Amino acid sequence: MKRNSIIRIVIACLLIGVTLFAQPLSAYAVTQEDIDKQQDELDDLNKDIKDKKNKLSEVRKQQKQTISDIQSIEADLNAKEAELAQIQTNLENTQEELTQTKADLSDAIARCERQQAEMSDRVRAVYIQYESAYASYLNILFSAQNWGDFLAKLNMVRSMLDHDNGTLATLQAHQAEVEDLKAKLTQKEASIQDLKAQAEQQKAAIEQQKAEREKALANLKDQESNYEGELDQLEKESKEIEALIQELIRQMEEGKYAGGQMAWPVPGFYHVTSPFGYRIHPISGTYKLHTGIDIGSNWDKNQSIYGQNFVAAASGKVILSQYYGGYGNCVIISHGSGISTLYAHGSARLVSAGDTVKRGQAVLRVGSTGASTGAHAHFEVREKGVPVDPMKYLKD
Repeated sequence: MKRNSIIRIVIACLLIGVTLFAQPLSAYAVTQEDIDKQQDELDDLNKDIKDKKNKLSEVRKQQKQTISDIQSIEADLNAKEAELAQIQTNLENTQEELTQTKADLSDAIARCERQQAEMSDRVRAVYIQYESAYASYLNILFSAQNWGDFLAKLNMVRSMLDHDNGTLATLQAHQAEVEDLKAKLTQKEASIQDLKAQAEQQKAAIEQQKAEREKALANLKDQESNYEGELDQLEKESKEIEALIQELIRQMEEGKYAGGQMAWPVPGFYHVTSPFGYRIHPISGTYKLHTGIDIGSNWDKNQSIYGQNFVAAASGKVILSQYYGGYGNCVIISHGSGISTLYAHGSARLVSAGDTVKRGQAVLRVGSTGASTGAHAHFEVREKGVPVDPMKYLKD
């Protein structure tokens, strides 16, 4: 099959598809009920969007708190690691002292053994000298030849005994001191080992706590991602429904506008406090388009506009009557040919969506609801949804 033939078939299919889908739309008569249904769906979507935003805000708040918790846990972990390092240093120092003490104890024992060996050698020497199996200090004394010799030998034995006893006592005292130090160091080592074990358990518990908080943070980030995705989808659907509502309104407004000058929207009050056009917004402070005109009180006559009748500028059908964001209590009337008028900031609504109204019929009471700094009547004229200067409709 030739390329041009394929293109013609594709175009024909597209035209058939467009015809099939467009025909029901052209034959479909748009009613206020259709718009209300879409508005209800939009309201539900906006509630869902608000709910998702609240949940997203809460998740981000929890994330912030969890990150703060992790930072606090990390500080505790760093402190515990420093404590463990100090405990390890103390343990190593104690173990070094214990090793040195054990060496001192070994030296003391060796000296004691040497002293005992020396004493044994001396006893053997005495035994050899006196050639008696019963040689002893007593034998030495009994071997004296006379009184003078006895006294001399007595002094010698006494000196030997004093020396041996002193040496032995010194060694025993040193050995006892070393044994006592060894016992204390062993106890200290055991105590430090206990501290180390406790600190390691505490560190493990902190690390477990940190792992749990990091897992919780990961879950919160997943929730955040899911909520962001759901919010994006809801906002996309909201914009689609808003566009559909505008299209339905446009289709419903396709009747023919009767034309002619519109009625002044607040009879007896003609002071325009803010005309159509760009201005500094009195609340936000930003430079933006003022999409209508504001009509204020007759203070020169001491007449307040609050509660006065806000009337339909021309006959038509009410396509909106509700509290509408910054507009406060708001009424929109379709007049045909794509012309619509808007009445805002009312203290009370006097008509409902779907009502047919006549030129000059009261649709609102003037008030100060929504984004308003005081009682006034905000009036707009729109051509196919685009705001235009109302004064060209209110004057010949």
